[in-house]
Amino acid sequence: AGEALAGVRVFAWMAQAEASGYTDDQGRYRIHGLAAGEYLIGAVPEGEAAAGRHKGVAYYPGGGDGLRAEPVELKPGEDRDGVDLQFSGRATGVLQGRLVGLDAGTRAEVALVAKGPGAAVAAGATVDGEGRFQIEGVQAGEYRLLAWAPGTGMGYEQPPRGKASRFGSADVEVREGEAAAVEVKLALGVTVEASTPRAGCEGMDSLTL
Repeated sequence: AGEALAGVRVFAWMAQAEASGYTDDQGRYRIHGLAAGEYLIGAVPEGEAAAGRHKGVAYYPGGGDGLRAEPVELKPGEDRDGVDLQFSGRATGVLQGRLVGLDAGTRAEVALVAKGPGAAVAAGATVDGEGRFQIEGVQAGEYRLLAWAPGTGMGYEQPPRGKASRFGSADVEVREGEAAAVEVKLALGVTVEASTPRAGCEGMDSLTL
């Protein structure tokens, strides 16, 4: 148990689907309209909550480390309760970037891969129509950013296996309380197959460039 935070956005995410809700003055939240499946649950402080000491993203079952997040299974017709989150109190950083060489209207995706043993996918995002993206709540550290187009539609947790025509990558460092910027140039790619597990998902396909 800890201090209840109001105005925190809590999101439920899985490939091709995301929904969110906000905590009330008692720190409770409710997310409606979720289909059955496994979701990554996280909380992002906004407004007054973000201005306080609680920073970054909290992932279920606890803490701000996305690599330790555990998926929550939602069954058909289930009204799930007790999915509580707690902030670590550690400040995190933001990664902002732009893809160069992306054709207008082409879907693209990026994945942030932690360096070191395991090389797990830490976070990711879908790129907008102008090639821009932003990843919030990133723990401080060194990463490799992978980018590909067209997107697979499977979300960043499952980068493509020979389906994308253009790839790019860049090494980035994210620092606490700062916004890092990166520009990635996309180039014609080759088929690459590798195994990079995401937190809570063993055997998840990924790629290394």
